[in-house]
Amino acid sequence: MSALVTTLLAYVLLYRYIAIFVIVFSAGVIVPFPASAMLMGIGAFISHGYFSFSAVATTAIAANVLGDIAAFLAVRRYGNRVVRLLHVQTGMFATLEKYIRSDAGPTVFITRFAGSLGPVTNIMAGLADVRFVPTFLIPDIAGNAAEILILLVFGYFVGDYWENFSGIQSTIVGIIIIGVIAFFLYKLYGSLRRRYTNH
Repeated sequence: MSALVTTLLAYVLLYRYIAIFVIVFSAGVIVPFPASAMLMGIGAFISHGYFSFSAVATTAIAANVLGDIAAFLAVRRYGNRVVRLLHVQTGMFATLEKYIRSDAGPTVFITRFAGSLGPVTNIMAGLADVRFVPTFLIPDIAGNAAEILILLVFGYFVGDYWENFSGIQSTIVGIIIIGVIAFFLYKLYGSLRRRYTNH
């Protein structure tokens, strides 16, 4: 278990649901906390009676969704100004925005399971001005609920051995990230190919 996960779990044991909310909310915004590994550990604590499953699930889902919403709305409001100030508005960036917009729902849902790719998707969805309801919010709630429940249940059933499975979870997240990136690169390649064959 990493030192950071150990530290986060110590805060969770000390401050309980407030710590869960703050850590998961921060991870939803963009702070690179290992929230997935932490939630598996909390699932193990639930199996020993330290926490209520329903209270942890409700707290974590609410925190993650609110963190995602905060990031999405902040980028939607101020992101394009920052992009213009940094002069990063390129044709490829615009094409990526277009595909985020057209496939926003499935992308938001899938990337809830991909750790650090979730906040990146929130930023891209905000920049692409994706509709908040239902395109962003509904898949975000569904994806966060599914991910958090899976992690808690998994941690609950493996109990004290949850640390042995955190490597498997990291591998699964890596596969999801590679799949999502490959999907966007494939669509981007197809768009560029059509554009240049038409000229």
